[in-house]
Amino acid sequence: MLAECSLSVLTGDADLPKKVAMIRKTGMVIYQRGYLRSLVPFCGVFLCRNDEGNRILREMEPPRHDIWDPDHPERGMNKKVEAEYMAFIRRCIKQLISVDESKVISIPDLNRFLPDDDDSDETTFDGNESATKEETPDRSPLPEKIPGRKVDPRQRQMQPDNARPEEEQEETESRDGEGSGGGPGESTSETTGGGGSGGGGRGQGNAGPEAGGKGGAHSKPAVPVRYRTFATAPERGIYTLVVSGQLERSQNVNLIVSTVGDDQKAPAEISAAHLPNGVPVPLVSSDTLGPILLDKNSVYRAELALAHPIRVSMEVSAHEA
Repeated sequence: MLAECSLSVLTGDADLPKKVAMIRKTGMVIYQRGYLRSLVPFCGVFLCRNDEGNRILREMEPPRHDIWDPDHPERGMNKKVEAEYMAFIRRCIKQLISVDESKVISIPDLNRFLPDDDDSDETTFDGNESATKEETPDRSPLPEKIPGRKVDPRQRQMQPDNARPEEEQEETESRDGEGSGGGPGESTSETTGGGGSGGGGRGQGNAGPEAGGKGGAHSKPAVPVRYRTFATAPERGIYTLVVSGQLERSQNVNLIVSTVGDDQKAPAEISAAHLPNGVPVPLVSSDTLGPILLDKNSVYRAELALAHPIRVSMEVSAHEA
């Protein structure tokens, strides 16, 4: 339909945009056609030199004259015209790829991985017998595999921690829990509540008695408790602690409070604590409340004031007083 058309192409620069300027005979650039696949960077100019072809292309232009629309002036009316000039452009672009007529490809060190068969005829890839018999290929051996031994994952888990003294290992293995000092064990505590939203948290505490080697309240046997902490006035560092014991009888305990961050835990710095009626709660240390009589049928509630007004989540463990 378009008859006489031409495509002028420029190559050689790696930054060329792979686009073709679409031009009618009048010299007017209608638009730039992109998304043309080619291994060779290029830019080009498509020109229709035929009067009838230019009339058809002119009818495909909307009032803005910024594209050749195959659905203008009617839907699907000029799809064949678009297919014709796009096929012509693609044929021209395909010719940009040079054809490599060489038959011999040299691959370095390939002879190290090919079998050494003296009975077979050694010829080049082009079929001509050559002086390959006279070649002395480099067949240096590959590095030998370093011998090793396999470790059963189950055995690795059962191996003791050699970094700890023997007496401490034996003492830790017989108890469950995780101390605030990082001692190993099986933790039964779970906390919820964001550190940045006021430090609310709840869970079940059962910390190990060693507590990473600390003495004092941490070295006493652990007592299973359920607890919940939430911020009452975080701008002043005021938090509320609610604890209930899972006990068979009433018992005096020390409550150890830790602040919990994204990847670490630290002892809480408590400046003061009191009951809801205002009675002060004794402090063993900056992170330990006690001794406190914990009844199996009641809930213990206290208000804590931190030394620094920060928003944190808290973890609580209990030990015999």
